[in-house]
Amino acid sequence: MDEDVNFNLFPNDWDIDSLTQYSYYKKCLPYASKSEDFDYFIEKSIVFKIYGLGSIGYMLIISYLLLKHRKHYIFKRQGRVYFIMFMIGSLLSVINSFLIQIKYKIYPCVILNFLVSLAYPLSFFSYAMIILTNFKNYYNSQVAYSEMFRDMTNTNNNTKKQIYIFKFIYKNMPHSKIAPIFIFYLIVKWLIVYMLYFLNSLVSQIGYCRLGLIHIPEIGEVLVFLFIFLPLALIEILKFDDTFRMKKKIVKSILTTFLCVLGYMTMSVVKPLNCSFLVKYIPSDSFAILLFLLSTVYLCVPTIKDIIHINKQKAETKATVNGMLKMLQDNILLREFSEFCRKENCTENILFYQHYWKYRKLFDNQERNSRIVKTNNFTTSNFLVTSVYDYDDRDRVSQMSFETPLEASICVDDTFSVNNTNMINGMESSRYFNTGRKITKNEIFVKEAKNIIDNFILNEAKFEVNISDKVKKNIISNFKDIKNNSELQQQDFKERLKCLFDESYNEVVNSLFLNSYTNYILLKRNEK
Repeated sequence: MDEDVNFNLFPNDWDIDSLTQYSYYKKCLPYASKSEDFDYFIEKSIVFKIYGLGSIGYMLIISYLLLKHRKHYIFKRQGRVYFIMFMIGSLLSVINSFLIQIKYKIYPCVILNFLVSLAYPLSFFSYAMIILTNFKNYYNSQVAYSEMFRDMTNTNNNTKKQIYIFKFIYKNMPHSKIAPIFIFYLIVKWLIVYMLYFLNSLVSQIGYCRLGLIHIPEIGEVLVFLFIFLPLALIEILKFDDTFRMKKKIVKSILTTFLCVLGYMTMSVVKPLNCSFLVKYIPSDSFAILLFLLSTVYLCVPTIKDIIHINKQKAETKATVNGMLKMLQDNILLREFSEFCRKENCTENILFYQHYWKYRKLFDNQERNSRIVKTNNFTTSNFLVTSVYDYDDRDRVSQMSFETPLEASICVDDTFSVNNTNMINGMESSRYFNTGRKITKNEIFVKEAKNIIDNFILNEAKFEVNISDKVKKNIISNFKDIKNNSELQQQDFKERLKCLFDESYNEVVNSLFLNSYTNYILLKRNEK
């Protein structure tokens, strides 16, 4: 302790041997006129208590609404796991910020350290992942849109020329792996806090908690999020056009985050403010609470409003699935609806719809199929049914009648053996089939099925559609079984391949109808 410090004003009920209490006394001594002032600075007003309790109640309500709609398409598409992690981390952070202020003298520092180590990184990490998931959905929707109309628009060229900071993440972000890895990382941090409880007095003491050198990792995480990720995210989002519905909300969320951090640092670092009557009403943690409140308003509330709005429109609109399917067959109406879907970030559903019917045409028209084997070279395309198969309407929606039942009989050519598909197992890493031989229809069927799986079904596929995990697993499992089962009869082989994507098609059509088409119809009605 410094010998020149005047202890005449040191509160009688404080411990003069406590380094944290001494540190607080020394900091605020120039701004206190009597010993009671120190307790006055620490005690918080009823205004702050109402603000804190109201914030906690608000966070609980938002968490409940998100959990209530956890199975909704919109919630799943925007990163359901990250939203849940964000709400857990934000709620714990708000509770911690509130309690550390109103119970400053008796708040167990181990709880502070536990929440600083877990809740804040959890909320900031999921905050970042929610933003990146929205960015990824926008990017993929633009790519899907440009693919549908690549001969009619310059969008494809613009998308390719645009330099995206997080493009690698958009193409390789493994949702199913990131969250478990991060949770494991948090568990390790919790164990470290537990061990420090027995080794460091800053962790084990009661009351007057403060940050120290042991919190450098957590401080580093926050600094990376604030001063590296958020500026890059702001630069990235300004490149997006106004078809990105979340653009303004994410920009506002980022800017208000910076303002809240500035307010927090000002109230924490500027001693005349930190040791004044103002801190009774607006302590530094009031800005931390405000940060999570506003982040919830801009990130979570729009999702809930969209879900409620869609559910309401389902009951009011008289739109039909048949009407949507007919519209998807009309090139002009399809273009207009696709423009609408760019804003909804669901263009990949339309693209899947198109390729699904092109895939079905391989099985349903024997004359067209017979033209496929004219070529000696089979090039693997990124997309389905390209010019290599001698199809004319490559970018048009299939004109196949929707009245045709999925179980319709097909014509089988017995000259093509199912066993020929076994050779494909050893070729999947190759870009080309062997040259100098005629390919069989069975090989094309299998290859085209694999293209749909790679482009639309697999997790992190280029145009991944939002279908249930059960359907995904069934498709992948059935495809492997069909491909590897040499005992299948020809008709069973073709019938199983033909119907491989029927479940996913039904889910995609339902999603497109319930979550996009009904809103589109309502919008068109309001324009009249």
